[in-house]
Amino acid sequence: MKSKWIVAALAIAALLAQGSFAEEKKADAAKPAAKAAEKKADPKDAEALKGESAALLEAFKKKQIDKVLAHYSDKFTSPKLQDKSAVKALLDMADNSGYLDNLEVVDKDSKITVDGDKATIGPIVMKGSFGEATNIFHLQKADGKWLIVGQDLDGVDI
Repeated sequence: MKSKWIVAALAIAALLAQGSFAEEKKADAAKPAAKAAEKKADPKDAEALKGESAALLEAFKKKQIDKVLAHYSDKFTSPKLQDKSAVKALLDMADNSGYLDNLEVVDKDSKITVDGDKATIGPIVMKGSFGEATNIFHLQKADGKWLIVGQDLDGVDI
């Protein structure tokens, strides 16, 4: 059970290791409302999301858990990770156990999709002593800032 929580903590680390993203454009002509929302998206959002990722990565490398958590919304929810306080407890445990060391993050297939004030980043694959986990992060823009509000985590059972 402890290793499953560690995998979840490492999944959160995946967002940190985003070095490059490719912005994905929607091409589904059957969804005009989605097309309209895409046209309204600020073209600077993908750059802002890359910046958030870089800042998060730097905080994670320095094991600054509070700075990592600053990228999470207080409204964060996830079926596997529960809420922001559970993420903090998990990260603290992973840090104290050394599981935040030597993490390999593979983001070569990762894309940013922006739809108005919502965005998705992923998939991001993380590998470590715990095994392998695939992550998709859901963000929402509030007051001009992108925050993580949800996360899909596959490859681990928590």
